[in-house]
Amino acid sequence: DGNGFISKLSRDGKLLQPKWIEGLNAPKGMVMKDFTLWGTDIDRLIEIDTRSAKIVASYAAEGAVFLNDPAVDAKGNIYVSDIAKRKIWQLKDGKMSIWFDDDSLMHVNGLRVIYGGKLLVAGWGRGMHDDGSTDTLGNLFTIDLKTKAVKNLGGGQPVGNLDGLERDAHGEFLVTDFVAGGLLRIHKDG
Repeated sequence: DGNGFISKLSRDGKLLQPKWIEGLNAPKGMVMKDFTLWGTDIDRLIEIDTRSAKIVASYAAEGAVFLNDPAVDAKGNIYVSDIAKRKIWQLKDGKMSIWFDDDSLMHVNGLRVIYGGKLLVAGWGRGMHDDGSTDTLGNLFTIDLKTKAVKNLGGGQPVGNLDGLERDAHGEFLVTDFVAGGLLRIHKDG
């Protein structure tokens, strides 16, 4: 509806600018490369120049329902999860297209590019209902960026409705369970 915004905070958490970037619909995940901030906004990916605090481009993902989290690889390609459609989009050479589409996957949510050229995915779960609940909880898995081979991180046991995903200083993964309201640390081996 155009009244969404991104706020700017200091490193110690003080609110510097409540409406640093305005004119968005419902911004969700963000990733930064150099001075560019990439953010999802329902059915588009926005590119923000952090030095000028301006949206410099918007990339439509035709048919997307709920874009959530972006990740960037070493070549500058951006990968974006569509949790509702179980798809992963890619922005490459200025064009958005579906990069990974497999109905057997759980609903994909948090994304991070990790060691060995792999996309780490935080799965929301399988069988998502209108209220966001799932028949089966999600887990972490990887998708090889070259071959697109899918592999569970660890044994693939259900963990939670996984959402935000970051690496910590030890190379382990911090992931939020949105429904349970928890923060999990998952070791490199799953």
